[in-house]
Amino acid sequence: MLIFAKQASKWINNTFHGLGPKHLQKYLDEFSYRQNLSSKNIPIFAHLVQLCFKPACY
Repeated sequence: MLIFAKQASKWINNTFHGLGPKHLQKYLDEFSYRQNLSSKNIPIFAHLVQLCFKPACY
């Protein structure tokens, strides 16, 4: 868990040069999304395109 927090902190600081607490959860969500896809060797862009063209379920 501590390793994940350190990686997230490093990614946020390197990518956005720090940020405030107001939107922190959204950035942590993005980091988690990227980590999950990366661990499964799924390209992020291809996954986002697939989500865009997936029919909505009602």
